[in-house]
Amino acid sequence: SSKEFQELIELQKRLIHNGFRQLRPSNSSPSSSHCCMIYSTCSLFHQQNEEVVQWLLQLHLKGDTEATTTTTQAATTTISRACTVPISFLEAAARNESMPHIIHGSLKYTYRFLPNTTTTSIGDNNGFMSSGGNGFFIAKIKKESFIKVV
Repeated sequence: SSKEFQELIELQKRLIHNGFRQLRPSNSSPSSSHCCMIYSTCSLFHQQNEEVVQWLLQLHLKGDTEATTTTTQAATTTISRACTVPISFLEAAARNESMPHIIHGSLKYTYRFLPNTTTTSIGDNNGFMSSGGNGFFIAKIKKESFIKVV
């Protein structure tokens, strides 16, 4: 139902936000993998994909205050914000004409895997997964940080 669909979207927003909050800012992590997360769904609905990612980006557009440090010279605040970043092998695949089932999403650096309709039925003879799959969405989200002198 429409109400259940909206509740699922709200749950996805809570999950992506909580995941983002657990990331280390990009300049505080020796490994860049600690400042990024993957958001992926097995849905092609924009409301569950690009709109959820866009919501997170808007929520953290101006940055969140992570910490304030005061020294004898100046007070500084570390600010963190969200951004999408490319996944190199998916960027290449989305531009490859021989892979038409991998395309860019409507939001920068998001990707869609379209259902593969060229395969035969999988599973039982009732046509279960006869399209070869439902497709899915993927985005890599980075927690960037910068220091602001206050």
